[in-house]
Amino acid sequence: MSDEGSQLATDQIAAASIAAPSKQPVRRGFLRRAVLYPDGYAWYVLASALDIIVTVTVLKYLGFREVNSFAQKSIDYFGTWGLIGLKFLSVIVVVFICEYIGRRNQRTGRKLVAVAIVLSLFPVLFAIAQIIWGITRGDLIRTDWPRHDLDVVPSFPHR
Repeated sequence: MSDEGSQLATDQIAAASIAAPSKQPVRRGFLRRAVLYPDGYAWYVLASALDIIVTVTVLKYLGFREVNSFAQKSIDYFGTWGLIGLKFLSVIVVVFICEYIGRRNQRTGRKLVAVAIVLSLFPVLFAIAQIIWGITRGDLIRTDWPRHDLDVVPSFPHR
């Protein structure tokens, strides 16, 4: 019986080693992998959303003009939605670039995400500085916000 028991134990160990997953990494497609820097991307999306909010505020309610000529053309053709689409298209491009570089060099990818976040915050900080500068000089007059004379009420068809 002891020979049968030891043979059974040996067979179980062999079966377990065959069924055990290998330590080789599983290659998945590019779109099925987890992202490398999810926290950084969340901060980047937040900075980009703040950029849109501040930009729309200063353009629509304070009468400023967009400095970026490509973004201004997008606003001229498609309105605020053109600005939003352009911004989030740039977010997608930046995330893909960070993923591509990060898969080759983790440290460089992490630095690139940090640079993208800081660069996305520059327009936000610059617009806020312009607002503060205009208020302190008296160029901007504090009134009801948002200005109601600029609001457009959409009309929806009744069904």
